[in-house]
Amino acid sequence: MTRRKCTKTIDDVINAINANLPHLEFGEEYTLENLTGSEFWSHLSKGERTGLGIEFKAHAKATGVPVLWVGSTPTHKQLYQLT
Repeated sequence: MTRRKCTKTIDDVINAINANLPHLEFGEEYTLENLTGSEFWSHLSKGERTGLGIEFKAHAKATGVPVLWVGSTPTHKQLYQLT
């Protein structure tokens, strides 16, 4: 089985979050899907979502920009808060 290489990067995720900021409130908790918006998220495969999610969580924990990692849901989706 050949795996499809993810074409999106952390910069693409951050750009999607910045574009979606008018729809978000500071201090609220969001999943990465909520932060980036459904249009961006729906164009990713399950594998891309997982890979970018892992990479973004590490980025958020290390930098806190543009969001802080605050925990996870009972279904293991990661939660972030706008900073």
